[in-house]
Amino acid sequence: MRQIYLACRRFYTKLQDFKVSFRIKTGLYKWAEIKHMSEEGKKICQFQAESIERLEMIKTYGFIESGNYTIKYPEIDLWLFRDSTVFHSSDFVITAKGNAIWPKYFFYNYSKNITRDKFMVKEENGRICYKNPKKVIELDAAFSMIGVFSHIWAHAIVEYFPKLSMLEAAIKDSKSRITVLIPEYRDPQLKQIMMGQLSKYDVDVMVISPGEAVHARSLYFIERPTRFTDHEAEITPADQAIPESVVNVIKRELVNPLIENAVANSKYKKIFLVRRGGIGKGILNGDEIERYFESLGFILLEPHKVSLEEKINIFQSAEFIVGPFGSAFTNLFFCKPGTKVLMFSNYQRLFENYFSVAQQYFGVKEMYVTGFDDKKTQNMSHCSFYLPLGKVKDAYNQLLNE
Repeated sequence: MRQIYLACRRFYTKLQDFKVSFRIKTGLYKWAEIKHMSEEGKKICQFQAESIERLEMIKTYGFIESGNYTIKYPEIDLWLFRDSTVFHSSDFVITAKGNAIWPKYFFYNYSKNITRDKFMVKEENGRICYKNPKKVIELDAAFSMIGVFSHIWAHAIVEYFPKLSMLEAAIKDSKSRITVLIPEYRDPQLKQIMMGQLSKYDVDVMVISPGEAVHARSLYFIERPTRFTDHEAEITPADQAIPESVVNVIKRELVNPLIENAVANSKYKKIFLVRRGGIGKGILNGDEIERYFESLGFILLEPHKVSLEEKINIFQSAEFIVGPFGSAFTNLFFCKPGTKVLMFSNYQRLFENYFSVAQQYFGVKEMYVTGFDDKKTQNMSHCSFYLPLGKVKDAYNQLLNE
């Protein structure tokens, strides 16, 4: 059977290579050599200097008590590229010379990254093969806010929102009126946040659709200022690293203005963040866990189903938050210091730094609880898991009394 499988796999690979070769010859696909930004771009200003920072680990019931590690963040800058093209849901820029600027190719974790650039076909020996867009929009000056997962709440808050702190520098540098390129924000809360921030600037805004690209005489571009992988099969420490410079922008430009007028509501002192749908990371006996916390007076909440203003009030009111690991915990940034958080997670997610930022910089107190991972899933970073109720009760009581 294995020989048949390998033969089929080789045939499939050859077929795919044939399709790529054919489409390159017919002009549907193109190759571009990957270059460093400094080789063809002009540095406008610095977003972040090179730094070495300490990252905390989250306490895990029965396992990790404490821990931290230091990592090195590179310098991150705003760049100007002349006569260059940026693509919907893709992180690369094609320059006037036909080369590719693709910063994550040089990330330390690129080798384990499963890329999600929509226009990407393959990367091979320092070159990328990409699809030609269905439509190219011509602009004088553009500031790019489009890229992989730029329309998704958890990614947009820490990977794209901070880029807007560089928009004023681009406006000052440009001799033409700037158009900010954004994806379609289907999440109304994310749209409210992004459009609210953009309204502070004298710019035009253009929604770029799937299949489209923008060619600009002056393209202002800043790489994603975190070190997230697009996707991964397993997680190692710092794969989801968020530098302090990003946290400072989120605090200053997003969190502080929103919580300034928050109104506390005693109804939401204890909330359970429900995870419905999504890809993996669910609790196999989730109904049992939900019923237990409801019996303790926890309110079940799906944060994306309330208004942004109501959500801020809820998280500012919360004293204890529980639930399965997911993007809803991005809202911990809006909690008051001292809020206790119990997250239910598969084993892999213990080493993700995303939510430890809320503990380290926003003062919430967090603990993970792990169960029995579903080994039927090949991608263990997204696997679901069974969580013994007794273990949940013990962990909750421990955190409650700390």
